[in-house]
Amino acid sequence: MPGIERTAVAFTRACERANVRSVIIGGFAVAAWGEPRATRDVDALVSIDQTQIEGWVIALKEESLTTDTRDILDGLREGGHVTIFDDETGYHVDAKFAKTAMEHEEVASGIDVELPTGRLRVVPPEEAVAFKVKFGTPLDLQDARSIIARQGPALDQARLLSLGIRLGIVDGIRSLVDAVERARKGS
Repeated sequence: MPGIERTAVAFTRACERANVRSVIIGGFAVAAWGEPRATRDVDALVSIDQTQIEGWVIALKEESLTTDTRDILDGLREGGHVTIFDDETGYHVDAKFAKTAMEHEEVASGIDVELPTGRLRVVPPEEAVAFKVKFGTPLDLQDARSIIARQGPALDQARLLSLGIRLGIVDGIRSLVDAVERARKGS
């Protein structure tokens, strides 16, 4: 995992240098809070405005991360994402631009996680679980279960429930938490 880990750490450093708020989501968030799994890219949520784009592109380039200014502008305008390529590893970052209040909150709630190769700003475990349940694919649910199992009592149940209410997935979260608890007790 050193290659893709380098990509994630370099992306975090570039965002910090350019004063662009970001948070790692997806597979790396799962690795931080649950059971690590293979992933081919780094997913991120970014809060940026047009005045920061030039500085961000420069900071990314200093980390051997490449993207196109036009792609960033298009992603911002269309509410999409931009792909940022790591010239050193061949991996890439899929950076989604925060548009909703909830997405901006998610970026602001990031938690610093120290790795042997550097620091990442990662979405909190409660957010990772909630969004994995919301997306609901078998892999997403497996990821959410692994976070619930590994975090155990450290998981902020009130925060998780609040997110579940906001996302309309309270029953799904409760069901998953109950299933993990039953498995932990061996029943």
